[in-house]
This record gives sequence, structure tokens and C-alpha cells, in this order.
Amino acid sequence: MKRSALTAVLREEDGVYVSECPELGVATCGDTPEEALVNLKEAVEVYLENAKEPGLDGRGAGVRAEDAPADRRNTLE
Repeated sequence: MKRSALTAVLREEDGVYVSECPELGVATCGDTPEEALVNLKEAVEVYLENAKEPGLDGRGAGVRAEDAPADRRNTLE
């Protein structure tokens, strides 16, 4: 099973947590950081299931924020 690593950026805006995968242009939000990341994982999975681009097949994608500050890093598996 092929796995891909993607960036998950998490930020707080006006009391709402916004999560974004810049590589795919997918973003969502939640009332808590955890909810925003769960929502992002689901949104990325839907995107990848429908993707037609080579290399994006939706199987076993993980989302990871390697370049984010340590307190903002997350891995969605």
C-alpha cells in the first residue's frame, strides 16, 4: 500500500482552529485543534479518493506537519 506524507498547517483564527494541507489546497476548521485535524484528515481522504492526478490514489495517505513549529506538528494516519 502506497503512503504519502503531506503537510498539515494548524492555526487559530478568531476562536476557530483552521487546518490546511497546502499541497492539495484543502482546508477545513474545528472548534478545537483536534477537531480541525480530524476534519482535515477526512477532507484529504475525500480529495485523494477523487483525485485524477498521477501519484494521488487515496490509499493510506498520512498527513504530517514537519515544517511547523513543534507545538503545531501533527501526524494524521
